Amino acid sequence: MAPTDDQDELFEVVDENDRPTGPRTRAACHADPTLIHRSVWVLVGTPDGMLYQRRGLGKDSNPGAWDLACAGHVTTGESYADAARRELAEEVGITDAVLVHAGTFLMRMPHETEMAAVYTTEHAGPFLVRPPEVIGLVAFAEPPSPITPSARRVLELLRR
Repeated sequence: MAPTDDQDELFEVVDENDRPTGPRTRAACHADPTLIHRSVWVLVGTPDGMLYQRRGLGKDSNPGAWDLACAGHVTTGESYADAARRELAEEVGITDAVLVHAGTFLMRMPHETEMAAVYTTEHAGPFLVRPPEVIGLVAFAEPPSPITPSARRVLELLRR
């Protein structure tokens, strides 16, 4: 199955101090772990537990795995907060969230390196499943399995 992600989408590449060094494509960033690119993660607390999404089967990384409610990349010229709001609307249909910045950290993975900004919010829904990017949304008391390695890292960071 061909990836549903636009491989020519431009990401903001940064140095280890989060200073922009220029745009690069999604394909380049995901093929070269020396290209640090910005990402956002939003944890959504609900009355029934934390909201998780099941990634679409056409995603270019971890297709079909569980992930945090919202995760995405920051495009060139976009702020972390604007990217978090855009991704929330695109992936789960939330347009009125109050975001709390929980921190930003460098996340090194075998295939890519991200400068990851993490946000939290509380929301009771309703939530919208947005195929093909997201194929399921469920609130769980504990993280589901299999969960993406990067989501596991974000959760570990927040536990500290």
